[in-house]
Amino acid sequence: MEITFVRHGPSCCKSQGHCSAKQFKEWVKSYDRMGILQEPVVPLDTIRKCQESPVIITSSLVRAIESTRLLLSGIEKKTIQSKMFREAELPMIEGIPSFIRLQPHSWTVLFRFLWMAGYGGKNETFRQARRRAEKASDTLMEYARIHGKVVVVGHGIFNMMVAKELIKKGWQGEYPPSWIHFCCTTYVQPEENHYPLLNGKGQ
Repeated sequence: MEITFVRHGPSCCKSQGHCSAKQFKEWVKSYDRMGILQEPVVPLDTIRKCQESPVIITSSLVRAIESTRLLLSGIEKKTIQSKMFREAELPMIEGIPSFIRLQPHSWTVLFRFLWMAGYGGKNETFRQARRRAEKASDTLMEYARIHGKVVVVGHGIFNMMVAKELIKKGWQGEYPPSWIHFCCTTYVQPEENHYPLLNGKGQ
């Protein structure tokens, strides 16, 4: 059985210069609404993995959906869009003075650090995302059990969180999965670790 993670293609959302926290919040909303660059370089191994897999699961975000469409290149394939595989959200802190201005990448690192430390604001917390990742790993294992292979086109942070859950359950593969756009990382379950499912879940 195989489970392959693919990070979505590069976004067509343009990066901006230094911005306030409020402006960064709007930039994140724009990033989530936009798709990918139209002529990206896609590794042949990733295309092959997607075309050989009986089923593709994609995040519900536009950049993942468009990436899946490009990877399949018109091939008819069972494709499932699921919010379960969306990227882990960044917490947004209200009230940060507007004179504090950082690059979007710097805001991302800062807010992601706060998120991992337990701050979620009004968005999903780290603990909640871990529970979602555990549920997502069970979903992928079920599809792999039924179809033999499954590919998920998702996002850097959440792909890593789900992969970690798979490793806990005996799956093997390089960790963390690739952060490079359109690159893939495959996890396999050794034959001796296969087990029957009980009430839809593994024991």
